[in-house]
Amino acid sequence: MKPHYFKVPFVDKITSISTELRTADVDDVQVTTKDAQRATIDIELQYSILPDDAVETFRKFRSTPEQDWIKTFLYQRIQRGVQEAASKYTVNELMGEKRGAFQAEVDDTVADALEDNHLTMPTVAVDNIVVSEAILQAIEEHAKVRQGVETARQQQTRQEVENETRIAQAEAEARIKEIKAEADATANRQLAESITPELVLYLEALAREKHGWYKYNNMQPNVMTVE
Repeated sequence: MKPHYFKVPFVDKITSISTELRTADVDDVQVTTKDAQRATIDIELQYSILPDDAVETFRKFRSTPEQDWIKTFLYQRIQRGVQEAASKYTVNELMGEKRGAFQAEVDDTVADALEDNHLTMPTVAVDNIVVSEAILQAIEEHAKVRQGVETARQQQTRQEVENETRIAQAEAEARIKEIKAEADATANRQLAESITPELVLYLEALAREKHGWYKYNNMQPNVMTVE
């Protein structure tokens, strides 16, 4: 899409104001984090002058070269927006797990600051976050401690699972033995209940026929062979 240009009326010379998309690098933005640590942040953004506000923008900065008013106007608002976002996070969060949230916060605060001043900003990117060597070492130590805690927690969880598994297995085996014992007792009881005097006489007759003299004694067979 071709860029739009506006001619400012009622001036001695014609000045064209471009509303095309431009890129600006805003480096070395100094911020203080939520935990009072210092950080330096590099920002890259794309911006453009709102077409409806082109004349007003010219009137506001007509006596200042574009590169100068970008530095004095744009950079100041970016500094303010990035600082506002950084103040909501600790340095550990900025350098780690909350960097994505910080980026989103920067998008919102900087976009609002620019839109209120005749500019629009389609994209803004946090290119780099620089902290002191001492802070980096502290962050690394913090990460190691967290990793150690997480590893210990995982080991504890794994041990707890193994213990629970062993207990469940032991309980299951005990229950199986209990069920088997109950089944055996039931079978023996049913067998004992099924042995009647008539059945005893019948079994003795069969045994006598096959082996000789055979007599049940208290439900235990005694065999006496007759020559």
